[in-house]
Amino acid sequence: MAFAPPLVGLTADQSSPEVAADVRPRWLKWLWRGFCRGLGAVVRFVKRLFGGLFWGIGRVFSLIALAALLAGVAAIPLVNFWALGAMLEAEGAVARTGKLRAGFPLRRAATRVGGMALGLALFLLPLQLLAGFAADAAIVDAEGLVARRLARGTTVAGVVVFAHLLLAVLRGGRLRDFVRPIANVRGFVRACRKKGGFSELLMPLESLLRDVRPWRSWKTGFVGAGGVLAWTVVPTTIYAAADQARGPQLLLTVVGGICLAVVLSWVPILQAGYARDPGWRQFGRLGEARMLFARSPMLWTGVLLLGFAGSLVLYLFKIATPPRDAVWLMTPFFVLVIYPVRVLAGWVYARASRRETLPWRAWRYGWGGACIVVTLFYVLLLFFTRDIGAYGKLVLYQQPFLLVPSPF
Repeated sequence: MAFAPPLVGLTADQSSPEVAADVRPRWLKWLWRGFCRGLGAVVRFVKRLFGGLFWGIGRVFSLIALAALLAGVAAIPLVNFWALGAMLEAEGAVARTGKLRAGFPLRRAATRVGGMALGLALFLLPLQLLAGFAADAAIVDAEGLVARRLARGTTVAGVVVFAHLLLAVLRGGRLRDFVRPIANVRGFVRACRKKGGFSELLMPLESLLRDVRPWRSWKTGFVGAGGVLAWTVVPTTIYAAADQARGPQLLLTVVGGICLAVVLSWVPILQAGYARDPGWRQFGRLGEARMLFARSPMLWTGVLLLGFAGSLVLYLFKIATPPRDAVWLMTPFFVLVIYPVRVLAGWVYARASRRETLPWRAWRYGWGGACIVVTLFYVLLLFFTRDIGAYGKLVLYQQPFLLVPSPF
């Protein structure tokens, strides 16, 4: 057997021509690895940056859509009990879990409704502009060729846009559904050919209605408002009975004001309990409300201070009867003032429910006195609203913090 002579000056790895061709300096390998790792880190950072940016934009849009949804519903008489019920359900969710993030149960549904409204506006606004051009052309020359063509084009565009918007809403009303007309038509055709396809087509819309829960939230708001009025209507009537604060009428006003201040010191706690466990009986558990206040007196006093201070600010919008168009612009301010206080009240309720020990007696009595002072000051300022408000004495019964957040 013949043996090949050894290759002098080459290592075992360099003895093969294929391996020798891949050999590169060590510093070049380190440089290449560092470049790859740096590039990967930059790519991950950019992905996280844009992901966080889109996440933040989505959250902001969802909160704006939630405020707009509640404000839009709160501006409609009788239907506005749904807005109050939605706020009570948010307060109850926080009261049950003790987590502030649970105070936005309608955020996802509001995002879909906001996207639906944006998609509708995206197509209805050009159609409205086209109809305006057609109306102007009809004024200039009703029998002219341009006017007739614009009228026909507006009619055809209206039919096409209506059909497109209807299909987009049936598919769920997401923003992407409004910019995919061909996909909407294909989905409708498949639903027509498939057995049970229409029920499948309506599933996104049914899911939206389940999230919104219109009847349940309206009932919650109606009962919640009724429970508050059951406590406040008698002392408020006594407080508002006197036309002049003189003699016996002054005594009647003072007695009614004191009774109303005492009632307002525990009604928010009773309403928070109702939001946590809906039921008429929650408004009669006065002993439980007093115990909850005793466990966290400072926090409850802060909630009452914020709620009634916000109510006094909102009463300024009731000085004059606003035009119907202005109501839609003023109601969002009511929602933005009251909603955070509702969520905070639910959090305080959860914290007080889980606390087993009572603080010092002097601490409880001190904050109890401060709570009465807050409600008395609120009632005193409330007395003057009937003289400057557009609704007279009726404004005393409205209570934006506890009832429907609306300027009328």
